[in-house]
Amino acid sequence: MKISRALIARHLCNLLPSRVKRRVLGDLTFVSQYGRFTQTILTFAPGISMDQSELFAAIRRALACHGNQKVADIEGNEFFVIFEDDMVFLKKMVEKGPRTLAPLGQFLILSPDKDTRIRAINKLLDWLGPTAPDFSGLLMAAEEHDVTDAETGNILEEIINGFEAHRTRIVKMNNGGKIQLDDIVPDSLSYFERFCGPNPRGLSPAEYLTKILPSCRKQLLSRNLERGLEICLLGALRDDLMPAAWTDKVTDEEMWNALDSIEMQCNPFGLLGVLDIAINRQHDERYRNLADEIMGKLLQDQLLRPDGGDCYDLLPLFSQLVLDRINVLEGGALCRPFWKRMCALMHAGILMQSTLHRQINMDALRGWVLSNRNIAGTYAKMVDLRHEPMYRAGEMSRSSLREEIIGRLVMLRDRRQATGFPVPRSEKIAEAMTRLSSKGSPLGWAMPGPLDGHRRPAEQKGRSLSETDVTNILEELSKDPFGPIWSKLAYFSQCFDLGPIILLRACEVSSGSAFEIKQLEGQTQPDRLFDICLVAAAHRNTDLARSISAIALARAPHAQSGVKALAIFHILLVASAAFERDDEWSHWIEEQLAGLANRLPQGEATKTLLEHMDHIKRVLPLERSICSRAEAIVSAAN
Repeated sequence: MKISRALIARHLCNLLPSRVKRRVLGDLTFVSQYGRFTQTILTFAPGISMDQSELFAAIRRALACHGNQKVADIEGNEFFVIFEDDMVFLKKMVEKGPRTLAPLGQFLILSPDKDTRIRAINKLLDWLGPTAPDFSGLLMAAEEHDVTDAETGNILEEIINGFEAHRTRIVKMNNGGKIQLDDIVPDSLSYFERFCGPNPRGLSPAEYLTKILPSCRKQLLSRNLERGLEICLLGALRDDLMPAAWTDKVTDEEMWNALDSIEMQCNPFGLLGVLDIAINRQHDERYRNLADEIMGKLLQDQLLRPDGGDCYDLLPLFSQLVLDRINVLEGGALCRPFWKRMCALMHAGILMQSTLHRQINMDALRGWVLSNRNIAGTYAKMVDLRHEPMYRAGEMSRSSLREEIIGRLVMLRDRRQATGFPVPRSEKIAEAMTRLSSKGSPLGWAMPGPLDGHRRPAEQKGRSLSETDVTNILEELSKDPFGPIWSKLAYFSQCFDLGPIILLRACEVSSGSAFEIKQLEGQTQPDRLFDICLVAAAHRNTDLARSISAIALARAPHAQSGVKALAIFHILLVASAAFERDDEWSHWIEEQLAGLANRLPQGEATKTLLEHMDHIKRVLPLERSICSRAEAIVSAAN
């Protein structure tokens, strides 16, 4: 068999000293003849990086009791791999003797002794937890032979980039000094897939949330009760995702020990999950007391941390930060909106846990979050309405979170009482609903949850308005067609099917010239138009979207400032959510943006529009060039 020249070159290159090898691999003539040789580098500390294969070979020799082994980093500096006291260390020789730089306990899996490597693998798998890939094949192979470099590389990848590795780094950074965004929010979608659930891609929200995700969560519980339960509680974002039903075979004692090891006092969704478990086990006095205690916490208007901060302020802040980050990761903006919100809320829960025993200055944190938010992430949220048109599902604020928790308590109470379980303090839930009503949110508890942006009222039973409500709305539209009725309709649209009569009247009123002239003189037009946009999106009413566009574009010649230009730009984007089909949406919004570019006054307005079209291109597929015509027009004008 003839051996290729490239293979011979690779072999000879690997025999060269590190410094010579690096120079050869960097020579363009050599690379053009023999190809680029890949090299995996491991970094242990700033300034210490080593070739993986060379390090593994040195560790194997040391574990085989061949004495201290020299190994060079990529800069040619010499170090020693030392095996002593049943541990592997990386050391460097200095004037005062060997200085330990890093313990390499995880590399005991390279041991030629079967018992040693099996113990090392089991210890690593226990640390990695239930989110890690299935390494049972590796464990079986280790019974028969030495672990290969490739197998070691696979488990090392999880040790470095898996969920537990990220969480460990987050805790470490939150206990340290100055924090960067990269320190606390991973820059990889694979992290969120391991932690929160697989990327649904083409699956419908209903299929994913009722079949795929519960199956994944049950697997986590079966692999590790305590750590799997913690993840399930962080992800208890819908009533049918509560883990109580998945753990009814677990003994009361096992469950109590598992709950005792999990910190959920700062997460209202986690507390809901624990409450459901406790209600399910009220035959045990411990669980009865726990259910009563948690219900008392969730009925209060605040959920206080040890430092006195309110979790209802902190969780939305962290969630929005994470959501923005996901939207600007490679491929992130194209993921399903409900999945991104789930990931954002679950990772925000991790951030809440990691800061639980630290004093947080909320004003400083808000400023830091604001400085780290990304404009492109905001545009991704607008575009997401096209896929999941219920705006309320994507709202991340203190009030919406508080209303969601009360709504979840209502659902839990009704579900449990229907099966004969007593619910502690159930009469207090009605009082909490009344308090919401007194603050102007009579239906806040019934609004779509963060994973329900796809559930339009028109597609659900029992969501039609009564004849009396329809009559009252039509009457108010007639009396004051340009007033606060639109805010009410936007609010109602998130819970009810407004019906054809109201929608037809809304189209007639919104297309009237009086509406346009009156709003041009005031400061409320963007807000009013935004309200109409929400109605159009929730009902997929393209006629209403066209009316909105006509009003917004008529205002464009008067938009001298960048702020006013952006207001119209945003209105058009949100209104476009009424168009469900991709081709219809892209054609319509492209036309509207071109119309906006033609009408805006040259100067600050057109420059701002051009700048923000760059941001929206970051969160759209390449084939959806909705800004190309508008960009050409604005560029020519400037």
